[in-house]
Amino acid sequence: MARTRPRVCPLDQHPYINIFRLTSFDPERNLLLKGDVRQVTDPEIHRRVWNVKGDIPVNNSLTFPKEGIMQLSGRFLYILARSRGKSYFIHIEVSADRGPSVRLSLSNTYKETSDDPSGSKAITCIKLKTPDLRRWGVVAIDVEHILSARLPNRLFRSIKSINICASIAVRAVISSGLIFKEDTLPQESCLPISDGSKEWSDLYDWIWFHKPDSNDPAMYAEKPRNPLLQSVRHSSPNRSHISVGSARHDARNDSTQLLADKPPHQVMDLQRVQHANSNSNILMGRGSKILIWSSGRTIIQQNIDTGTQRYFIGHKAPVCTLFSDSNRRLLGSLQRSPPQIRLWDLVEERQVGNALPLKDYFSEVTTASMADELHTLLVAGVNEKRMSELVLFDCSVPSRLKVSIKHTSTTDSAAITQAVFVPIPSPDTYTFCSCDGSSLIRFWRVKNDQLRSFSYCDKMHSHHFTHLAFDPDLKRHSNASIILYVGSHEGYVHLMNYEATTTLRVVQVHYNPITDISISGGVCSTSDSEGFYKVWPLDLANSHIEDKLDSSITSICQSRTGLHTACLTDKGKISVIDFSLRSMTTVIDSHENSITSCVHHDHRSLLATASLDGSIRIWDDGPLEPCTVRFDCTLLPSLFGKDNALNISS
Repeated sequence: MARTRPRVCPLDQHPYINIFRLTSFDPERNLLLKGDVRQVTDPEIHRRVWNVKGDIPVNNSLTFPKEGIMQLSGRFLYILARSRGKSYFIHIEVSADRGPSVRLSLSNTYKETSDDPSGSKAITCIKLKTPDLRRWGVVAIDVEHILSARLPNRLFRSIKSINICASIAVRAVISSGLIFKEDTLPQESCLPISDGSKEWSDLYDWIWFHKPDSNDPAMYAEKPRNPLLQSVRHSSPNRSHISVGSARHDARNDSTQLLADKPPHQVMDLQRVQHANSNSNILMGRGSKILIWSSGRTIIQQNIDTGTQRYFIGHKAPVCTLFSDSNRRLLGSLQRSPPQIRLWDLVEERQVGNALPLKDYFSEVTTASMADELHTLLVAGVNEKRMSELVLFDCSVPSRLKVSIKHTSTTDSAAITQAVFVPIPSPDTYTFCSCDGSSLIRFWRVKNDQLRSFSYCDKMHSHHFTHLAFDPDLKRHSNASIILYVGSHEGYVHLMNYEATTTLRVVQVHYNPITDISISGGVCSTSDSEGFYKVWPLDLANSHIEDKLDSSITSICQSRTGLHTACLTDKGKISVIDFSLRSMTTVIDSHENSITSCVHHDHRSLLATASLDGSIRIWDDGPLEPCTVRFDCTLLPSLFGKDNALNISS
């Protein structure tokens, strides 16, 4: 007998793919549900399962993917299921190396395993007789062997789709190139044994369609090691202890942070986080290799080159905003419901102090930022009376945050949407400024332990101010005047002398609402809601580059040198502008949805983007390879075969 060797799977499908685990991010988007199909907790195994309750197969089914096709290359398919004693059907559409698709159809209504002689020219059907599955069990299918045995001239390529019909509950569907046994099933989809005196086979069934006979240890899955949460116990309301792999616990903190290097090829037991919060931003960390983002309640710090990840765990709700000091040693993370801020030391890789609850100050937080030179954390939002609220926290000792100043508006004014600190703080000037979408700009400073503000309104123009920006290179020119760039909904930019709080120039840079202003390397870039973008000198005298994209630009990201500018659109496209060539070098479909955040690397020609589709991607924006995908943190596009999720290289 020829020795069987494991099928080589892509890294993003090794060691296995749990399809329901992936689709749990957005079931309505990724699953096609017909009839009486819902997700419930099974009373026997006490786990969440998909229950197809209706008896008529045509009218009651669960199909994935909802659109397009999958590309599951694992030769083995494991279905954890139980029927209700009635007729059920499971259809698996398989792609072969040539010819039409092949359908493997499993059902307890078939009298024997056979080929369907009435199969159409578009698809060949192979019927597999299955038992009634009156108790929970695993149906394991060697898809590659069945295909080669029934159709000798056809070679297995991948699984395209799976359709589950009528009177059946399914716990998990797993695709893998490895052979699983009862004790090696993945931790998140195993069947529990509550009675320690019984064996697995006493409670459940295991059904093989051609059980492989291989002596190669590389063909077999290993037993799960270090499950993510071995135990969670609470010793007090304010402290939790979590036994997790190689996690470290700091007794001074109110939570545990998981800080462990994970091999980049482990993707399913949270050995590697594969999804990002769609409404959060991304940051570059210390050094030249670190990217930081959030996924659910977890903050991930990833090495761009090696793919290794370290995790910061402690939030009780999804993280919506990340911010840091200029040295990128102190990281702040914000959750909105209930509002709370946590600080993390990126060097020592631990949480600093306890969580900072904000529910006593805010019902909703709109912005947060940090000024490390002033040891100040600024948080703005609205209180329960829907009045604008602004709180400054003293973070000179990060482990003991305390409120230094609190300011509440006396009128029902709009909430602050943006607040920026001046790059060169001085006791004689205002510390920061803010805007709220109205015709007012507020300049703030602390004097005699009180927060005082000055409101600026340009009565000649009555513009609605939406964007604020300083030149980040001002620190290198101590004698230069501090210029504040203020963008408006009407398409104008106001150049203001920050110290004197006076207007120097008012320039109409666009005819539509300005969506972003970015300043770096001695140039200023602007964009508007109709897809126009322009690159200007700092005095906005005349534009160097002008062009238009086919959709609204959501944000602009410039490199530190100012030589490369990336324009990001609400349709997921990236336009890279090379200032040295004075032209647009690349336009590419990068995401499936609007791009919400981007960041340029300080020293390398790398650009990271985050999107509402839940993915983060890293690109090389240099002139030689303008758009090479370096890393994609979501498996959903590649799993379901979306066209714009393919690896792209110049």
